Amino acid sequence: MKKKGGARLVEETWRDHRGRKCFWDVVERMCQIRCTQAEIAAVMGCHIDTLNEASKRCHGKTFEEYKDSMSGVGRASLRRMQWQKAESGNTTMLIWLGKNLLGQTDKLVAENHVSVHDHKERLVSMLSGIAERRREEEDPSGDKQ
Repeated sequence: MKKKGGARLVEETWRDHRGRKCFWDVVERMCQIRCTQAEIAAVMGCHIDTLNEASKRCHGKTFEEYKDSMSGVGRASLRRMQWQKAESGNTTMLIWLGKNLLGQTDKLVAENHVSVHDHKERLVSMLSGIAERRREEEDPSGDKQ
């Protein structure tokens, strides 16, 4: 049996070296959740080479190429579920998405951009007062010369 997959027909099943049927929908789902090739082969009860040969025959690409294309679908599905959680008001997910997609942080940055020019009058007044006190200390009688 075959189903249409893009422009080419893709077999829904294939047989391992012992003649057992293996189903691409199971393999596809395992690729989407980022299982390793060894894990997929173990679940399917076949050798890694059998996966590669079947992928070349049914999909026209190596198993790694096939797995990479399917893992993108899994990432998109995960992103959709995270987005739905955030939309439903899940605060943790809102914070996580904000940090990862918007670059938001928990850091409070205290920036003090004060220049001498901003406080010029105050500084001049303070320095004048200091100078006046020194003059008084030098001439305790308070006589101005």
